[in-house]
Amino acid sequence: NPDQFHVLPFGRGREPLSNIERADIIVLNRANLAPKNYVARWEDLFHRYDAQYLNCNTVLRFPVHIKKVLMVSAIGRPQSFQALAEAQGVTVVEHMIFRDHYAYQASDAAKMLAKMREHDVDTILTTEKDDVKLKNFPNLSSALQVATLQMDFAGADGKFYDKLKSALHI
Repeated sequence: NPDQFHVLPFGRGREPLSNIERADIIVLNRANLAPKNYVARWEDLFHRYDAQYLNCNTVLRFPVHIKKVLMVSAIGRPQSFQALAEAQGVTVVEHMIFRDHYAYQASDAAKMLAKMREHDVDTILTTEKDDVKLKNFPNLSSALQVATLQMDFAGADGKFYDKLKSALHI
């Protein structure tokens, strides 16, 4: 939110918004997950500074046959992971959330299998980060499906890539 923008250590900004004029292009990431009024306030700010910008959607890529899952994650923003999957038509029967960087145990794998039986699902949808750790449990291997997080510039009409090529002189 530009109205509440603060630089480090009080916020997430690396430099003041007044330096926006120095940017060749601005990417507003996760635009599809933000409230429309939030995106509109950023766009107004970019217009005030006459800055070029693109909205970038964050999407998940996973096999299209996946419809109903037990979700498992140990990431910084698990709610975003679930929201993305649900926005793409996946029914999340339960989301087992573990703390970020969690080291899964055999008892966790057993609980996941029990939850799958309880909810009558045959798929565990997880992140790339979690898949690496969950592969240590062979009893989960047939159920695991990985969702890949990607940035989608589909609505940008190639402007981002043209601008990037120009900046890199290629």
